[in-house]
Parts: sequence; C-alpha cells; structure tokens
Amino acid sequence: MELILVPALITGLVTGLIALGGVVYTQRQAAAREAEKWARDQAESAAEHERQRRLWAKDHRFKAHVSFMAEHQRLRQWISIYTNVGVPGTEVPGIDWTKDLLAKLIEVELLASAEAAIAARRLLAATTGLRDGSVGAAMHAEDAFTEYRKLVQRDLELDETQLPTWRDTATTSPQSETRP
Repeated sequence: MELILVPALITGLVTGLIALGGVVYTQRQAAAREAEKWARDQAESAAEHERQRRLWAKDHRFKAHVSFMAEHQRLRQWISIYTNVGVPGTEVPGIDWTKDLLAKLIEVELLASAEAAIAARRLLAATTGLRDGSVGAAMHAEDAFTEYRKLVQRDLELDETQLPTWRDTATTSPQSETRP
C-alpha cells in the first residue's frame, strides 16, 4: 500500500504544481494586459488633454486678436470722425485715448506668436499716430493693420473669411459700452 501511496502523492504534487504554475502564468498575463491597457489609456488621455489644451489656446488667441483688431478699428473710426469729419459732439481724445488698445495688446503679446505680437505693437504705434489726422498716418495704420491681420490668419490657420469684416462695428465714442 505504501508503494501505491507514494506515486499517487507525487502525482498529486506534480499536478498541483502544474496547476499552480498555470494560475501564476495566467495572472502574469492578465497583469501584463492590464498594464498595457492602462498605458494605452494614459497615452490616449494625454493626447486628448493636449488636443483640448490646443483648442483652448487657439480659442483664446482668436478672441485676443479679434478684440485687439476691433478696438483698433473702433479707435480708427472715432479718430477719423474727430479729425476729418468734425461731427459735433464727438468726444475729444484724451491723453490716454489708446489705453484700451494697450490693455488688449498685453493679452495679444501673452498669447500670440512673436511675429504677431511685434506686428500688434506696430499697429498700436500706428494707431497712436492717427491723432494728427494726416493721410500718411492713416495709410501707415492701414498697412500695419493689414500686416497684423495676415499674421493672425497665418498663426490661427484661418482664411480671409473667418475674421470679421469690421464694417459698422466701431462706435464714435471711446466711452461707449457697445464695443464689438
């Protein structure tokens, strides 16, 4: 009887070890699959986060650029009415008449490319020069605006039709609450 018990015991131990080995192997494979799935999910999450960040940044850059251009156009129309047309009741530009444009320039400089920020600074300088009412200053401002607009279109990957046309968007008073 002892001779039969020993081989049965050895067979039972070998079978148990093989089963235990199978369980360990299965657990390792499952852990490897889980690790691979987790890494893939993390990569997808990081890619989605980056895509969302880029969309957010592009949206904020777009808003900053449009706000800056709208303020320039508002000031340009206002100063044109003040210097060239002379509409009675048009507010006289104060010493800080471009302060809102300067505030918008800071936002543009934070969000825009270096070239667009430089072009925006040039546009601010050209806008400030409009106060003398000369044709040369108006032409310089128009050229600076065109240069800036082209850089904005390039930076934001927009075509001409995706930016406002600026017709009838400016007001005649810098204190107006209905700014574009």
